[in-house]
Amino acid sequence: MKFVVTRAQLDANEDTGLQDGDRVTVKVGPVFFVNGEVTRQGQKRWEPGMTVGKALALAGGATTSFSLDQSRIDRPVKDEAGRVVQYERIADLTLETLILPDDVLVAGRTWE
Repeated sequence: MKFVVTRAQLDANEDTGLQDGDRVTVKVGPVFFVNGEVTRQGQKRWEPGMTVGKALALAGGATTSFSLDQSRIDRPVKDEAGRVVQYERIADLTLETLILPDDVLVAGRTWE
């Protein structure tokens, strides 16, 4: 038997009908990715208003080799079916540059 339980029901402590042994599948919300000169690379949960600065903080901060000038966002361009067909490269980032779902923030390295 399959039924849906909402976050609102859980927050309100409503009786959801869940019992010991039931299987629960949790949908993952929108995500983005951080690679490069950060402490914790990988997938991160996206939230509206996500910026490069917030993304760096979620990734545990930048390494001592980090360079914002050498950083970029690889933004997926999708076809009508939702398949990624290419990536748009976005440079000249600031800490306030917005991150979108499925973006890849590549934290660049200084070469000094």
